[in-house]
Amino acid sequence: TFMDDAASDLAIVGSAGLPAGYAAGMVESWRMGGVPAMRDAFMNRGLAVVPNAKERLRTDPTLAPLRHLSEAIEFDCVVTMPLYYRERPNGAISFYYATPADLDDEEREYVAALSGQVAVALENVRLFSQTEQRAREMEALYKADHEIFQSLDLDTVLQALMTVSVDFLGADKGLVLMWEPDRGRYVVKASHGVAASTLELVSTELGQRTLDSLGDVYVMADAATDDTQFGQLLRVEGVVTGIRLPVRAGDRLFGSFALAYTSAHEFTAEEMRVLSALTDRAGVAITNAELYQKSQQVASLEERQRLARELHDSVSQALFGIALGAKTARMLLDRDAAKATEPMDYVLQLAEAGLAEMRALIFELRPESLESEGLVAAIDKQVAATRSRYGIAVTADYCPEPETPLAIKEAFFRIGQEALHNTVKHARATAVTVRLAAEDGGLSLEVIDNGLGFDPTGEFPGHLGLRSMRERIERVGGRLEITSAPGAGTTIRASLPDRPGQPA
Repeated sequence: TFMDDAASDLAIVGSAGLPAGYAAGMVESWRMGGVPAMRDAFMNRGLAVVPNAKERLRTDPTLAPLRHLSEAIEFDCVVTMPLYYRERPNGAISFYYATPADLDDEEREYVAALSGQVAVALENVRLFSQTEQRAREMEALYKADHEIFQSLDLDTVLQALMTVSVDFLGADKGLVLMWEPDRGRYVVKASHGVAASTLELVSTELGQRTLDSLGDVYVMADAATDDTQFGQLLRVEGVVTGIRLPVRAGDRLFGSFALAYTSAHEFTAEEMRVLSALTDRAGVAITNAELYQKSQQVASLEERQRLARELHDSVSQALFGIALGAKTARMLLDRDAAKATEPMDYVLQLAEAGLAEMRALIFELRPESLESEGLVAAIDKQVAATRSRYGIAVTADYCPEPETPLAIKEAFFRIGQEALHNTVKHARATAVTVRLAAEDGGLSLEVIDNGLGFDPTGEFPGHLGLRSMRERIERVGGRLEITSAPGAGTTIRASLPDRPGQPA
């Protein structure tokens, strides 16, 4: 037999010479407080002998589950020795005799030695079982980490929680309800094996609950006798047992997660531990998804504000100048047509500058055009916009359109865009050279200015942009080189070898 202590449940791990059904009857009898030989052995921490076992079987009510086997039972004496491993009980070994047993000292020593060996064997079995269980738990949590944290989309995270939990625990049904603060209610966000009509019912009934009302762990042992709203809702799905857990991150409650079975299921400590770990991971992943969504909103707002400034500083001013120049030219046409040439040239110049600005801004709004128009065209639009916007002399030298993946083209375009921006914002340059070259199967981009220069190893406001450029090129397997000194201008060179990942 095997148990953790005298009050725990009983499991028969091996038997010989006993009638069929005896082991199951013993387990049932133990639950009723029976099996006196074993209980005496645990109480006395030593050998226990029960003579007249058949008589006791007929008269002891706790042995009723074994009574139907009385005709098949051939023993009349039971000798039981408790099994202890380092002062911790882990089972018992019993011997059955046809006649009363009177063990001498040698036999008692033998039983004691045997019980010691069996106790060690049972402990090894327990440890091996725990090791296997821990391995399964670690595998489930590893899979959960992979599935839950690979996405920043909330719906994907919740469905991953559902899938991993159902797979690990073999549940028949599952639900995830999330609290939506804007609506002030719970909403079903993921499910498994639950009918659409039940989902609608759950959403209607549980949706009206307050946030904290589903904030505790609740185990439903038998849906047939469970009078809670949780039990009533799941009974229509043929559910027998189930569990509901809160999804939290720290002190913040996000929602509720439920698993259910259509047959009896007792949740073990190991299962509870894994479920708790899974819901904790889901809470962290939900927090990450929310932060990502907020960062995207902030980035979108900042980008809109930047584009608004660009439009105001360049295109709107160009349009104002065009209107003013056109009015001047219109007045001169009536007075002296020959003098209208100068304001018309001014209008034409502003129109070209405004067109270059709009092309550059439209390209930023539609980055997918990089794939259709190419890297050379994209960089050239930035060059044209820099010339027209700031009046800087920009010399450009481009190789033919490189045959590289879109991700690499985008990295080089963003690096060129940031480099030109830094040249205008920080360097105060009057001349810039941009070179895009395909060399030995690789690709390089250089932006050289005659500006103020700086110490690349020191603190400088432009370092955030430089870090961004470095991260972009390293992400695709290249490297960034910066050559600069105070008063000596700056050269920024991004390069990518023929085989990304090899030293450039």
